[in-house]
Amino acid sequence: MAKTYVNLSDVTAGSVLTATAYNNHILNTENILVPPAVRVTLASSTRANGDSTVSWTSAATYDTEPSGDKMHSTSSNSSRLTIRTAGIYLVNGGGNWGVSATGNLRSVNILRNGSFLSGNGSARNQFDGAQVTTTLVIDCAVGDYFEMQTGQNTGGNLGMTDMFFSATWIGRTSLPS
Repeated sequence: MAKTYVNLSDVTAGSVLTATAYNNHILNTENILVPPAVRVTLASSTRANGDSTVSWTSAATYDTEPSGDKMHSTSSNSSRLTIRTAGIYLVNGGGNWGVSATGNLRSVNILRNGSFLSGNGSARNQFDGAQVTTTLVIDCAVGDYFEMQTGQNTGGNLGMTDMFFSATWIGRTSLPS
């Protein structure tokens, strides 16, 4: 089950601590101490000319969501990091492009729910290899998913190494009233 954050009631002098109130405090504390986060990596990958979505076939380096509710799966939609807890997330990805004397574009882009997001990183005129990363801070709903897309225009295949993609919950979307 995805992590939830319960609005806590004010406690005044003479208040009785009920089991429900106590459990809500403990639940919020546990969720804050271990926020939802996932990171996947690939040591190397051959990227085709043009744009292509990365499939993360290895197990996640870490995925803090409860078992059965993980943010990444290697058996289903392996290109995705899926949000299980609503909130504000830091999403980033990147890698190191190989050397090529042709083409002038090496890019890494992040897509949300299959659509391109502005603010993505790219490096141009990098014939001797380039590290390219992109980072976004974005408000997410349960079920939103992110994919990392790479792009290059050498006219052939080009290798990438040390590829990574992660999403980390950094806060609630809104504070309780």
